Amino acid sequence: MFIKGIKQIIRLGNINDIEQTNVIRKQVNDLHVLGEPTVFKGFSKELEEHIKNFIDDKTKSFLVYEEDGKILAYAMIEFVTKPETSYRYEQKYLEVQELGTLEGFKGKGYGKQIMQKVEEIAKENNFNQVQLNMWSFNDTVLKFYEKIGFENYRKYLRKNI
Repeated sequence: MFIKGIKQIIRLGNINDIEQTNVIRKQVNDLHVLGEPTVFKGFSKELEEHIKNFIDDKTKSFLVYEEDGKILAYAMIEFVTKPETSYRYEQKYLEVQELGTLEGFKGKGYGKQIMQKVEEIAKENNFNQVQLNMWSFNDTVLKFYEKIGFENYRKYLRKNI
């Protein structure tokens, strides 16, 4: 999917990428606010700063898909290890906490490529699974995840009273 003559790269994000990445993060947040207005708040200064945790914390990272200096997609990931308990075996997985593609660039394969990189990172770190959660209002992203091989294994239910 890489285009000859255009510099494209998927790499670890850094402090210099925050401003561009936050443009996409705000778009993702706005979608959540529209889909679940009683749950999600607008994109605040605190959320803008949250991405810095993914630079400083060794159990977290964020990836960017960059094309000619412009960030078109990102993923915020966390390496999760849950110890064995009396009712569950040890769980090791890479969790995708956020994923987004810049408006106007969706459907062009950037999300798929960044998720392939996420899988590579999981394998390189001996994690045999990638997990994520998503909101049921977002049918488009569900179709995307299913298309790249994710399957539903757990459901959360709620009842408003």
